[in-house]
Amino acid sequence: MALPNPLYVACFPLQEYFVNKDTGFPLANGYVEFFSDPAFTVPKDVYQQSYVAAPTETYTYTSLGSVLQLSSVGTFQDANGADIIPFLFPYTGTPQAPGTVQLYWIRVWSGNPSVQGSVLQFTRAAWPPNLVQSSSPTDVFESSQNLFTNPEFSIVNFVPDSGQTFFTITAAGVGSMEIAPGWMLSWSGAGTIKLTQELIVDASLIQTNPSYALKIDVAAGVTNVKLTQRLYQSPRVFDERYLSVAAFVKSNSGTADTIKINYVSSNAVSYEVLNGVTSTNQQFKLLAGFGGAPVFITQTGNTDSPLTGYVDFTLEVPLARITTFTSFFGVTVQNASSLVTNVQQTNAQQTNATFWYYKDQLAYKPIPSYTLGWDFAMNPFQAQGVAGFLYNPTSPGKSVYVADQTLLFQSTVNTTTVSQVDNRAIKLAVATNASSLALIQYLGPREAQELLNNPVCSQIRAKVSTETLRGQIHLYYTVDATLPVMAANPATGGYTLVSAVDNTTGAPTVGGGGNYGTWVEVTRDTLGAANFTLTTTMSNNSFAGWNESAVAGINNAKFFAIVVSFAQVPVSSNIEIEHISLQKGYIATAPAAMSFGETLTGLQQYYEKSYNWDVVPGTATTVGQITQAHASNGTEFTTSVNYVSKRANPTVTIINPTLGVFSGPVSSMNQFYWEVVAAISGTAIQYQYTADARYGIV
Repeated sequence: MALPNPLYVACFPLQEYFVNKDTGFPLANGYVEFFSDPAFTVPKDVYQQSYVAAPTETYTYTSLGSVLQLSSVGTFQDANGADIIPFLFPYTGTPQAPGTVQLYWIRVWSGNPSVQGSVLQFTRAAWPPNLVQSSSPTDVFESSQNLFTNPEFSIVNFVPDSGQTFFTITAAGVGSMEIAPGWMLSWSGAGTIKLTQELIVDASLIQTNPSYALKIDVAAGVTNVKLTQRLYQSPRVFDERYLSVAAFVKSNSGTADTIKINYVSSNAVSYEVLNGVTSTNQQFKLLAGFGGAPVFITQTGNTDSPLTGYVDFTLEVPLARITTFTSFFGVTVQNASSLVTNVQQTNAQQTNATFWYYKDQLAYKPIPSYTLGWDFAMNPFQAQGVAGFLYNPTSPGKSVYVADQTLLFQSTVNTTTVSQVDNRAIKLAVATNASSLALIQYLGPREAQELLNNPVCSQIRAKVSTETLRGQIHLYYTVDATLPVMAANPATGGYTLVSAVDNTTGAPTVGGGGNYGTWVEVTRDTLGAANFTLTTTMSNNSFAGWNESAVAGINNAKFFAIVVSFAQVPVSSNIEIEHISLQKGYIATAPAAMSFGETLTGLQQYYEKSYNWDVVPGTATTVGQITQAHASNGTEFTTSVNYVSKRANPTVTIINPTLGVFSGPVSSMNQFYWEVVAAISGTAIQYQYTADARYGIV
């Protein structure tokens, strides 16, 4: 709730009771006159305070005039006879621009002073007391925080041209460039614009004491050059406020150029908040306000969402001139007399204020992710193929591998098409029946210890094809020696730690023993579930706060799991997911860059095949097959194949062997071998193989 306006001062105690100086009885129906002091004949109004309830919850002040008639018992009353306390406004001007202190001179009468027989009771001068000139709000401003980021251009994005002190922009039509954190330069026309970050060593510039400045040299032919700072996600900032804007500017061309800065809200409401003229002596000049005063920003009526709304401060750069700018400054102030031209800032303070600019860049800077293969642009889909397949389990609540290191859970008996789209994302397209879904990835004991003994964060970048879709990210670990039994066959499916997903919230049901194992959820401090809502726009959802490092028993963890669950997906709708990262630390990012070859090699520790990476096992092809000649009919011998070291002894399957009787194969983590008992005479040994060490299968 807003507090009363401090510019209005209570006149007397809670209730003032006047008495007749001659009789001592109540001064019934007496009169009180209010004048300006020392202009004793100039009436000065007093005010009645009223409270306005929701939605504004503010106090308002209504003029009562300069003469008040007392009640029948000698107290103050309003026009309706209600007991009141008059409020004084001991300043010149208005509450929006109060100016200097102006006290009251007060006279009290036994009756109407204009009627014969009324007796003057007493006078009071210089009221209210103890209000000194220094307490005037004339020079009060609401915040000393400069609204401009990087106001002296201490950080710039451009690098001077080779052998020069300046950076050249060659204009050819309409263009723009982010020249520094917080600053965008735009232009049209044809010609050059030269930019220089100047280091200030002139000790005489004591008005703002800048360390850096930006020099802009605009050649003839370039038009409409503007320097803009956008205040993102603040569409209504400064509404109903006086705004004091200033800049330290030098015309290197020695011309008197008009410098303007416009306040422009995202709904196209504009105010000119700075208008000044540069000096002709090639010296810096401090320009402030419009006509030497702050500008009142009337309510702009901007209803833009903070997700898209903003306010621009746009400076019109002089054309065919060389101009240097520094010390941009702006604050909200109390009134039209409160022009504030500068509050100096160190270079360190200016750097600190640029975190908003670098935050997204830092969050975008990828770090390694433990979810190998969940940068889906790089997932090879070895067992299924990138073209995808139909997942149609025979019973609800089952899961199946749909990509490398990727298990899909479905709550209903349903047909879901799983594929890779645009070499970029995994696509889950729901048909037949609406279904809630979950993606699951298991990790081993080494990864579990890394994640459980450190703070952990996660990011999902995804979208849904229609409307919106809720989802959640959860992390778990288990001390069980084995994982739930998984089946690779899409026709049947198998069990994972997930037994159900809520159709409304997307919350998963996990563990419980039996087919689903026993799992412990990794706590997320007091933040609760990592909830997200997908829209039809591909976007990032980042989460931090998981930390299990202080929990007893984590060193006994055998497996770790990340579960990304989705509420019910309607029929004919689909989800596209570009990546899901799982990282140590507090700032979740996209997975660090890995080439396709690096990703494939990493995933082959779980699953490997002799076929080319993009060929589904079982396809009738000789490409990639193992071929080995033999000496003669009936020769017994052993053949072996080395492969990428697996996480455990894999299950090896021999496909389409062109030979007679064999035994095996026998696998280890690094190779498999098998014995040919009776080969076919004159026929080379040819076959394809898969080596499967996926979690839940082996």
